[in-house]
Amino acid sequence: MTNGTCYIHLKCNRGPSPMCLDWREICDRKCDCLDNCNDEEQCFKLEINECEKDQYRCNNGMCISQELFRDRNKFIDCIDASDETFYDREALGLNCFTNPAFDCDTLTCSWFHSFSCGNGQCSTHHPAQPYLSLCQNGRDLLHAQAIFMHDVSSELSEECWLALICALSLEYIVDVDCVYARSVQLVCPSRFIFPSWPTLFNDIRFIYELNNTNIIVPSYICYNAKWCDKFLNATFFINESACKYLYEFPFFDTERLINDNFYDDVELFFKHWCPLPELMITNNDICSHPALFHCAGTSECVSKYRLVDKNADCYQSYDELFNESCSLNLSHRFYCPSDKKCIPQVQLEDGTADCSGQEDELSVHRDCILNKQCENEKIIFSKICNGFTEMPPIQIGDQNETDETNCEYWPCVTPYTLCDKVWNCYNGADELNCSYMIYSYNCKADEYHCIRVDNITQGMQIDNHISQDCLPMKYAGDKKINCLGSIDERDYCHSNYPNEANRRYRCWNDTTCIDINRLCDCTSDCPLEDDEAICSWLRDGLNAFNSFDRKYYCFCSPAYYGDRCQYQNEFIALILNVRRKSARDHLFVFRIIIVLLNEKKDFLFQEQILYVSSCKKRYQMYLLYPDRPKLKDENYSIHLDIYAINRLHNTIQFRSSFHHKIPFTFLPVNRLVVSLAIPETQAQAKSCGNIQCQNGKCYRYENLNQYYCRCSHGWFGEFCQFRHECNCSPQSICTETGCVCPLGKSGSLCYVPEIISCKDIVCQHGGTCIPHGQRLLEKDFLCICSEEYEGIFCEKRRMRINIAFNNIPIPSTILIHYFI
Repeated sequence: MTNGTCYIHLKCNRGPSPMCLDWREICDRKCDCLDNCNDEEQCFKLEINECEKDQYRCNNGMCISQELFRDRNKFIDCIDASDETFYDREALGLNCFTNPAFDCDTLTCSWFHSFSCGNGQCSTHHPAQPYLSLCQNGRDLLHAQAIFMHDVSSELSEECWLALICALSLEYIVDVDCVYARSVQLVCPSRFIFPSWPTLFNDIRFIYELNNTNIIVPSYICYNAKWCDKFLNATFFINESACKYLYEFPFFDTERLINDNFYDDVELFFKHWCPLPELMITNNDICSHPALFHCAGTSECVSKYRLVDKNADCYQSYDELFNESCSLNLSHRFYCPSDKKCIPQVQLEDGTADCSGQEDELSVHRDCILNKQCENEKIIFSKICNGFTEMPPIQIGDQNETDETNCEYWPCVTPYTLCDKVWNCYNGADELNCSYMIYSYNCKADEYHCIRVDNITQGMQIDNHISQDCLPMKYAGDKKINCLGSIDERDYCHSNYPNEANRRYRCWNDTTCIDINRLCDCTSDCPLEDDEAICSWLRDGLNAFNSFDRKYYCFCSPAYYGDRCQYQNEFIALILNVRRKSARDHLFVFRIIIVLLNEKKDFLFQEQILYVSSCKKRYQMYLLYPDRPKLKDENYSIHLDIYAINRLHNTIQFRSSFHHKIPFTFLPVNRLVVSLAIPETQAQAKSCGNIQCQNGKCYRYENLNQYYCRCSHGWFGEFCQFRHECNCSPQSICTETGCVCPLGKSGSLCYVPEIISCKDIVCQHGGTCIPHGQRLLEKDFLCICSEEYEGIFCEKRRMRINIAFNNIPIPSTILIHYFI
């Protein structure tokens, strides 16, 4: 698409220029490549896939760890976001236009009848549906324009084309003036095809025959019979296309054809009656795999996991009417006693009652707040005075009190509020020294990033009067707005809209507060249009100017490549959830080496992270294939080595290894979520029998009952059979994957001082600054403190109890019992 991105590593006729394939349209259960449907090759494997007992099956058939399902941590783990509620998925997709990031780069659509906007957002309507353009980046509109623009090679004159555009209410798509349009009956032939390109998949075309009515609707619809159901008998043929009269289709409704969901209805009908060949019944009228469910009346088969999930996957919603869903013993289902049916657990507490008795919504906070239906609702301690009302008002005396009442008496800087991206203090003191606020903009430790506005009045171009700056904390919360969006004075929007957590952007010189999702959506919502003027400061990406050749160059996200980052890359989106098992490891930090392997165990791509915490941390990274396009039939896997670094002595010791296979390697983008629990003891070499490690020792993977060779210094290969020179720096360790660096060093040979993240950071009272790197979703440094101090910079003395004995002889053994 123009101004969009394309996946070019699959030969595909997506339609007229500038239409092109988006990688998310591969394995979306519909043919987007018009001529051969090769975007759906091998996708049958996803539909029949079964997950392990300790896994959750995503809507598209992939698997994630069960512990990640509905974990309420605002992170998406399934590539189609089906592990979280619809509200979480919707919010993430809407943000993708203005906030391109890892989740958006790796997000697909989870609905059968959705249209990919090409950036993580999804539309629920066909692009040609009048007045329903939903993609914020305009991909659906560009799609419709490509289909309906006048084709000079067609039999239709431009005058006839204009008449049809206006008669079908499509003028919003191609931006024409219908004042000069003539009657279709006067300027068009008696029979014609419109549009000249197939509007939908499977070569579906609309044939018009003019009559005396003023309603312009197709007379019949033609399609490619080889892709369609044996039950869909053609009435007649034109050339090699099967055709049926419009009134023969069940969706025929004259009133709806004029102004409503005609294209949506046609698309849904043919999706059901023209399913993928692998998802059609056999000659015995049964589905080809036991994991599939037969849609009655058609040849279509769908995964049994799609039954009773609020999405119509069968014709006439037969899968949603199935009344024996509990008999299938599907995992992650909730039993509705009122209906005696089993629904997916992801539908619990999503704000919509799916059981007639509302058992699935009994404890939802959203209903409590908005509908005041719950009493004595309990919340966890950390949510009290966190800036969001979690409970309905309770009458206490003559006051209505909530969990946000009398918060001025509570400390605003606590372990729960520190660096959580919410201002709990009036001046934001709880969000100071957080890297997402200052280090990216070179602000000082007591300053906030601020987009300032010069004197501006109605009618002036605000984007010519804004600049980046840093605001000292003393000016925050002083009742005077200094920064665009009133980010330094947040009380107004919060007080006026306490239950609308996203309505926090205050328009400049105005009392209007708008939802942050309406920023940079190409529609001005503020009187001075400042909600659109800030976009150049907000969007990711880097356009660099080269002073030598005086040209601009684009630095692309790993998800894209090309001189304008216009092509979509193939990669593995790896998410690591890391935690340590033992509290005794507090003296260690862990360097984790991640290597992408092929079937020959060749090292194709390498990344590494530094884990410095006792809590679970989430890391996100792109693993790129060495070939473009990647080898079609190659199998890939990921090998992870963990090294423990003693922070006092800066010595390195191997701890353990993990191995994970990459499933469904035919997909251009694969999302792998790995839970990594660091063992408390070092792995020991084993006697492996059939594996002969020539210059190394045999070890077992921590997560598998499989063995591998760990090579000695200077050797590499599957069996450590190859020699290589190792020039790593002192204190580092030479391995077959490269050099493992001690703290403070980086680079391929560990000679480069690792000072960028810790520059200007002073850890107090003997603390040590450790750089996190760019993979962690938090600040990029950490001060490791001694046992006596804590805080971001080790500036606070830990609470302790000093016990002293005066003039009392202390025996060799003593039992002390005390109360706090």
